[in-house]
Amino acid sequence: MITSATDAPHWAQREPFRILFPIGILCAWVGVGQWLMFGLGLSPSYASIPHAIIQVQGFLTAFVLGFLFTAIPRRMQTPPPSFSQLSVAALAPLVVTGAAVTESFVLAEAAWIAAAMSFVWFGITRVRGARRAPPVTFLWIPVGFLYGVTGSAILIWVMTHPFASSWLHALGRSLLLQGFILSLVVGVGGMVVPLIVYKDPPPDMTALPSPRRAAALHGLAMKGLALTFLVETFYSLPIALALRGLVCGALLIIGTRLWRLPNVAGWHRKLIWIATWAIPIGYIAASILPHAVKGALHIVFIAGLALITLAVSAHVSLAHGGREDLVHAPLRAAALIGVGIGGAVACRLLVDLDPIHFNRWLALGSAAFLCASFAWLALILQIKRPT
Repeated sequence: MITSATDAPHWAQREPFRILFPIGILCAWVGVGQWLMFGLGLSPSYASIPHAIIQVQGFLTAFVLGFLFTAIPRRMQTPPPSFSQLSVAALAPLVVTGAAVTESFVLAEAAWIAAAMSFVWFGITRVRGARRAPPVTFLWIPVGFLYGVTGSAILIWVMTHPFASSWLHALGRSLLLQGFILSLVVGVGGMVVPLIVYKDPPPDMTALPSPRRAAALHGLAMKGLALTFLVETFYSLPIALALRGLVCGALLIIGTRLWRLPNVAGWHRKLIWIATWAIPIGYIAASILPHAVKGALHIVFIAGLALITLAVSAHVSLAHGGREDLVHAPLRAAALIGVGIGGAVACRLLVDLDPIHFNRWLALGSAAFLCASFAWLALILQIKRPT
């Protein structure tokens, strides 16, 4: 029986990020590559729905699972994921991506639910056997998967019932594409941002002066975030986005004291700081720019979620991949990630602000994102081989 992360029978179980991060970047290439092909006039279709599915349920999900499968056993001193759990996590993003490309959306959602439920079981069993208490922000992780599974189940029901209400589809889509990943960023960010950007160790739940009060405050914020999806569906999108920005901003900025500048060397740490700010800023911008809502939301998705994913995964890969010497170095590749993501955001905003040149800005933005992903890959290729 495996009793700790170091007793894992295979390197892939000890270091799941080595498998799941590359799968995530491959999914991103497919999702963004579709837009590049369309922008260049090489594809006749503007595949916005497959793009969103691949980016969240393929790209981001693979990175999320890679991080959690790596961090939870180390943080909580529990066994690593089983071979079957890791296999499901590795296969699901690929199935989701292939199904989305062929517009087999029910298959995509079913595969994603399978991966989500596999992780939930992993989380339940590891929490029960934990030797070290998790940070209080980890309460958001099961909430995020609840949002995702609920949203995905709603979408399956809508797709298999042709006369389902349009508002139900909108609710399921928002819960999955935003509620899931936002909750995960809040949950993981509460530990990652202080630790990586400031070298501040996050307190364990049992070490807090008042763990019940902290949990109650997070519970209140969870209700606030849930309310935003109801407001979006039944009342007002701009108000919902503004509220979402305020809730996420309070959790990420106040919870991590983000007003401080990064005080640890390393370009990727600055990128994490910028990305964390971009999430609430993007939501507020989307709430006040009615003619550029989609473009402003891409501040959240590209400058926020995608950038923090690439930067955190780079840190995890270097720190756990035998290259601790590079963690504090001013890496050129990390700076190029920031430049590429910045260019992608700017071009995506111009898609809405300069619609006459829609294809040009879409192609340039996609190319900039791909350049950022290549810079990330160049950084990751420097880690040592597994043993």
